[in-house]
Amino acid sequence: MTTDCTHLVQSSRATEAKTWVLSSVDRAMLMHTLRGTWVFDYLPDEQSLLASLSVLLSMYPHLNGRMVKGRLVRLTDEGVPFNVQDMPDLTVSEVLFAPEKADRFSRPLKVARVKAGRCAPMRVTLTRLKDGGVLGVRCSHGCLDGMSFYTLMDNWSKLYRNIDVEPPVVDQSLLPQPSTRKKDELREEARRRGWRPFGLPAILRSVWHFARGTFRRQSPKIHIGKNEIAELRRRLESSTGLRLTGHEVVSALIMARWSLLFGYQDAPLLKQVTVMDCRGRVEGIPLSFAGNGAWSAVTAEAFANVPLEEMVRCIHEGLTPYRQTPSEQLTGEMQLGVDLSSRRLLWLPFDFGKTLLGRPTVIYTNNFCRAPVYRPDFGGGPPVCVIPHDLPDPVLIWPAPPDTGGVEIYFKGVPAVRYNRLPADHPFHSTIHP
Repeated sequence: MTTDCTHLVQSSRATEAKTWVLSSVDRAMLMHTLRGTWVFDYLPDEQSLLASLSVLLSMYPHLNGRMVKGRLVRLTDEGVPFNVQDMPDLTVSEVLFAPEKADRFSRPLKVARVKAGRCAPMRVTLTRLKDGGVLGVRCSHGCLDGMSFYTLMDNWSKLYRNIDVEPPVVDQSLLPQPSTRKKDELREEARRRGWRPFGLPAILRSVWHFARGTFRRQSPKIHIGKNEIAELRRRLESSTGLRLTGHEVVSALIMARWSLLFGYQDAPLLKQVTVMDCRGRVEGIPLSFAGNGAWSAVTAEAFANVPLEEMVRCIHEGLTPYRQTPSEQLTGEMQLGVDLSSRRLLWLPFDFGKTLLGRPTVIYTNNFCRAPVYRPDFGGGPPVCVIPHDLPDPVLIWPAPPDTGGVEIYFKGVPAVRYNRLPADHPFHSTIHP
C-alpha cells in the first residue's frame, strides 16, 4: 500500500454561526466514532469528491470546525482531512471476503484529539483498488448519530451528481432543553418510569469487559432472507391479527431465540431496548435534523419461554406509543433524560448492567434498515457492499445488499462471545432462520 496524497477540504461557503454546542446526549456519545465503509466496483473521481465535499461541509459546518474541551465546536472552517491511498493488488471480491479488516480503509479518529480540538471531528479516505474503490469515513458520534451519518453520505453523493439536496437542519436549540425541576422530583419520575441509576455494579462490569476486550468481539453475519422474513411476517400476522413491520418480526425472532443462545435454565424476564429515531416524533425535531436525535427506550418485556407470537405482540404494543407523531412517550423520556443529565444524575431507562451479564436479560437492539445505507451513488451506481460500522451495539440489524435482500444480524460484546463459541450443530443456527 502506498499513500498518494492528503488534502485538507474546507467549506465552499462561510457560515454566520460561530459555535455549535454539544447537548448532553452528544457528550455521552463522544466516546464513540462512527466508521463507514462503502465498497464500489468503480472508482469515484477524486476531484469531484473533493469539490462536492466542500459544498457538503458548508451544510455541516460543525464537522470542519474544532472542538473545545468536548463542550462546543468553534466553526472555524479549518478543514477535514481527505486521504488517498493505493492498494493496487487488492480486488473488490477480496475486500468483501474479509469485512473484519475494514479499519484499513479509513484513518483512525482519536477521541482525545477530537475533544481537545487538535483535529477535525471527521476524516475521509479514498482507497484505489485493482478493480474499484472504497470510501472510508470516520466521524465523531458526538456530532452525528447513525441516521445523520448515513444521510450525510447520501447528500454527498447527490452533490457529487449535481442533484439538489434538502439542507440538513444543524440547530441544537431544537432539542429538548433542561428544565428547572429539582433533583428529588427528577429521581421520583425516573423511579416511576422504571428507570435505573448507572451505579457501581454496572461500572465494574463495564471495566471488566473492557479489560478483557469483550466490547471488540463481533460475530459473523447472520443473514435472514427477504422471503424468510415475508413468510414469517405473513404467518405471525395471520395468528395475531396484527399488522406488523419487518423490524417487529426480526427483533421478535431474536428475542424468542435469546434463551436458546444463552442456555437459560429457567425463564427470566427479558427486556428489549430499541434505539428510536426522534425525528418527527419529538416536537420540534424535524426529519432533516443533523445531530444526535435518537433515544434508547424499553419497548418490550416478556418471559424467555413465551411463544414467538406472544413476543411479537409484546414488541408491537411496546413500540406503538413511541411511533406516534408526535409521541408523548418519547418526548417525555427524552426530556427526563436531558433534565437528569443537566443535574448530573446518571439514570437510564433500563439496567445497563444486565446487558453485561454472562446471560444478559436486557437485549439492546439497533436497527439501520431505515437509514439510507446503500443509497450513495458516486456516478457508477450504489455500493456493492457497505461494511457495518463498529459501534458496541449488542444486537445490530443491518440491511443486506439490495441484490441479496433481507437483513444481516451481528452480535457485539457478550452475545458475540457466546455466539462465536456455539458448535456448528447447535440448534440456534437453524432456529434463528424462520
